[in-house]
Amino acid sequence: MLDPSVPDWPQDEALGFAKLALQCAELKRKDRPDLGKVVLPELARLRDLGQESMGPFTEVFFSFS
Repeated sequence: MLDPSVPDWPQDEALGFAKLALQCAELKRKDRPDLGKVVLPELARLRDLGQESMGPFTEVFFSFS
């Protein structure tokens, strides 16, 4: 799920996130992406992208949470 408070998620970013989410739902562990090497870095990248889209106020807000 993408944060609905972020306006206008880029379509290619949303599609990539959806594909990663589907990979995470694979039944066999060997078919799922590595949490530390793949999933967390991608989530951090998407968080940063969302914060950039929302402006400077959210950067201050998220730095304290």
